[in-house]
Amino acid sequence: MEQREIILRQKLGKHGYKLKGANERFFVKGTYTDKVASQLDDKKQPIYMTLDKVEKWLNDRINEEKQKEQLWKDKLNKYKSILKYPQYAKWCKDVVFDTINRFRTKGSKWLINEDRTFIESEVFNPKSELYAFTEYNVSNILDELHIHKFYNMPILEEIRIAFSEIYYKKYEELNADILEKEVDDGEYILQDLVGDGELTENDLLEIAFNDIGVDGLKKFILE
Repeated sequence: MEQREIILRQKLGKHGYKLKGANERFFVKGTYTDKVASQLDDKKQPIYMTLDKVEKWLNDRINEEKQKEQLWKDKLNKYKSILKYPQYAKWCKDVVFDTINRFRTKGSKWLINEDRTFIESEVFNPKSELYAFTEYNVSNILDELHIHKFYNMPILEEIRIAFSEIYYKKYEELNADILEKEVDDGEYILQDLVGDGELTENDLLEIAFNDIGVDGLKKFILE
């Protein structure tokens, strides 16, 4: 196999084209002739082409891909300036409180089957050994509330999932015209730009945690 064919095989593999036997995909076959098998025709038979033609085909595909990528980047840049993103408001804290409420015992103000004394003396105690290697803050307190329970998913993760769902719903509502375009054209503009706002959903949730604070979380859970 000549050196040029080896290099071409490497280029084909690098760009995701299978090297042999793939229907309607390019492949290169070792040969002692000046031609190699290429993509299959309508009858599923290989078409034989020179290495020059194979290389041209590959370069054309690469250029097409680059052009498509650039067109998509240009489109996204166009929409970046007109997209609206959810802002921090009461709904951010409500998601946190509503999610915690799902873990309450009926008629109780504190978490299901948890030892209230333990929560007061250890979980809401900045000098507790629970925080020997972590910071005493809302996120870690929520983690500790989970560790001593048998929940299927950590409370903190439940909150993040719920927050993400509501954030994206609000994001779609704010950009309903673009969402309609996505449905019609099969594009994913909103999805590709969801994290490009000045404040991401993670930023808003972190602000909510800081706004609630440890004292606010303690009051909500224990009182």
